[in-house]
Amino acid sequence: MNARLLLLLVLLSSLIGGLFWAQQALTPPSPSQAFRRAQAVSGFPPRPRLPRSSPEARPPAPWSWLDSGNVVPADYPRRDFEQAPDLHRLALAVVGQAAQGSAVHAYLLYLALDECRIFLRLDAQSILPLYDRMLGIGTELSPHEQLQWAEQFNRCVGFAVYDWQPIGEALGQDRPRVNVEYAGAWFVRAVAAGHPPALVEKAFRPGELTSAQRQALVRRALGSDDPEVYWLLFLQAYDREQSAAIALPWLRLGCESGMDCRFHAPWFQLRFCVQQACSSAPSALAWFWQQLSSADRATADEIYQEMSAALAAGRIDDLPLPATLATRFDDSARRRLGEGPR
Repeated sequence: MNARLLLLLVLLSSLIGGLFWAQQALTPPSPSQAFRRAQAVSGFPPRPRLPRSSPEARPPAPWSWLDSGNVVPADYPRRDFEQAPDLHRLALAVVGQAAQGSAVHAYLLYLALDECRIFLRLDAQSILPLYDRMLGIGTELSPHEQLQWAEQFNRCVGFAVYDWQPIGEALGQDRPRVNVEYAGAWFVRAVAAGHPPALVEKAFRPGELTSAQRQALVRRALGSDDPEVYWLLFLQAYDREQSAAIALPWLRLGCESGMDCRFHAPWFQLRFCVQQACSSAPSALAWFWQQLSSADRATADEIYQEMSAALAAGRIDDLPLPATLATRFDDSARRRLGEGPR
């Protein structure tokens, strides 16, 4: 009995073992298994695995400069404007310094008032119907546009609800009769005081300035190495010339100088990702780079190298300024600088 039981167990184990090895033979090898088998057949030894700490484990990317898009941005004025949850409060906080002649704070006032220009005409009674019309049932805004408008409402509603007359009173004799013109008055002061971003905006605005005068304003602004100057020139070249290869070098300079070039930077999301969500990218700088063809990437890199060398040598006159500076501006055909494709 014991002998029969032992024989049965041996046969059963043999059958199970045979089924196991048959299954292994029929199972397709995984890619790693196939690679190791091919190495064994070819006679090449397997490549040793590198430790994670080894610098060779992760070779540098061919475009490692794109990492500048993820650098923590510097503390520049427009960042205060972009990150302010309440522009009414920001405006009242800086009006005193602006009245004393601070070009930076005059420019911040201009940005806040210009962003909220629709709300300057409203009061507490008229603001709610506007909110319902824009975000209520039947709105024609896309979901992304609704989010953008809701954010603007929250940032600007203070001008419709609370008093902001000190902003006009601080202008003194330069105070316009219409409050919606306060933004322009503060912009004029920022330009007069030589604030570099204001000079760039002035250069691209419709008016009676000659091409030589416009170029002189931009070159004067470039001497400041202000990251916002590079960023404004990027917007001009990208929006008006429709050539990312020509525009991207300006953005790269701005990112390297401290501009916020992260993927979730407000300027990037509001100007380029409103109509439809932008595909994910390591940074805003990388997103624009991904849109370029190989030929355009080579062109952009060559232009950047020339611009970087010119800046390092102090040759501001050699920088390739946007072509629109050499053309006459038409009020009906030009949009306000900075709006972009909203």
